[in-house]
Amino acid sequence: MGVMEKQLVSEYLIVFVCTGNICRSPMAEFLFRSKLDDDSSWVVQSAGVAAAIGYPASKAGIIAMRDKGIDMSSHKSQPLTQSLVDAATLIVTMTAGHRRAIVEQFPATENKVYTLGALSGEEGFGSVPDPIGQALEVYVETRNTIEAGLAGVLNRLSDLETN
Repeated sequence: MGVMEKQLVSEYLIVFVCTGNICRSPMAEFLFRSKLDDDSSWVVQSAGVAAAIGYPASKAGIIAMRDKGIDMSSHKSQPLTQSLVDAATLIVTMTAGHRRAIVEQFPATENKVYTLGALSGEEGFGSVPDPIGQALEVYVETRNTIEAGLAGVLNRLSDLETN
């Protein structure tokens, strides 16, 4: 087994998904990556169900993340593709609509696609609203909502690693 093959076997992939992959899912990706240990076997990416390739994260999103000491300026948008879906161990969406769209397009994913709300474990945690085009304060609220839901995702990763 080559070095690359061994690396792929030892790593798990989590993909956060929103619509355009410029606001919510990149925030989730970068926040989640900041919570993982340096020796984590998890790789974190994000994508969009209607994303174009190569767009930067929204300016307000970058500023909201900078307040947490996280630099998201390197982000480039990407669409959710068959190869990304196939490689993913877990796919986490921002809304139930995103989950439905993914399961419709990629039916074999049903058992590995969850909304952030479903994984959060928090009573009443709903969808993460799209902040696109709104004030910085809305982006900060969105970031905080995503961050609050990530504890449940971390718990789910532990379950997946032990199974």
